[in-house]
Amino acid sequence: MHTALLKSVSRSFYLSIRLLPGPMREPIALGYLLARLSDTIADTTSAPLAERVAALASLREGRLPQLDALSDQLAHPGEKELCLRAGEIFDWLHQIPEREQQLIEQVLATITTGQAWDLEHFADPGASANEADLERYTYQVAGCVGEFWTKVGYLKLGEKFASENDREQLLTSGRSLGQGLQLINILRDLHEDLPAGRLYLGSAEPDQELFETHLKKCRHYLSDGHQYLPPLRNRRVRTATALPLYLAEATADLLEESGVETVRQRKVKVSRSEVWHTILRTLT
Repeated sequence: MHTALLKSVSRSFYLSIRLLPGPMREPIALGYLLARLSDTIADTTSAPLAERVAALASLREGRLPQLDALSDQLAHPGEKELCLRAGEIFDWLHQIPEREQQLIEQVLATITTGQAWDLEHFADPGASANEADLERYTYQVAGCVGEFWTKVGYLKLGEKFASENDREQLLTSGRSLGQGLQLINILRDLHEDLPAGRLYLGSAEPDQELFETHLKKCRHYLSDGHQYLPPLRNRRVRTATALPLYLAEATADLLEESGVETVRQRKVKVSRSEVWHTILRTLT
């Protein structure tokens, strides 16, 4: 399952994957690594925009992009290794059962569409996102992941995942949960995104009222995400799903307490002790 590589590129999501029941781990881990690869491509600002957009298009079309030049520019050792081992990860994709491969390719296509929009839209100085843009973008890069998680659960566990009668509700609440997680990331990362011209909230200088409006929307998404948990029949799936949800809610509380001026100046994140408290909460 490429455990060391997973751990090197995401300690928090790595914990969720480890909590999952065995049958779900491989497709979720592989899907995550490919999504993390596309995220690394999109975020490597030292590489020309056209090259990054082309590499994302290759991933979307199921082709392995050329990443040697890009990997040379990466300082993060996990991201560098991820790019260098991209061919190995693609080989893994083509070795798994066809239905799992299709689900991964579908979610990756949606994610890379959102990432390419992000790169091209904000390449125009002064461009900002409106409400519809934000709704679509949070779905494409994260809401679709909640749907993917659900589809993999039903595929690998069947009725042991949840009743078939709950499928549509889980797809909907899973989508909301993913969007809530992404919106939390956007609010938390204002200190980086605003100077870079990524105006996800529609303003270069969001005030407290605008910040609180989006924080309220984020809490609404996460509240919908709570509806994902009760129908789940597998305790390990429920725990793995609850962990990012509870961490996002803790982050939302911290963002609200800090206020927009602080968030615009520096990164605000939950403490290590709070992370461990959240992990223990999911296990009880």
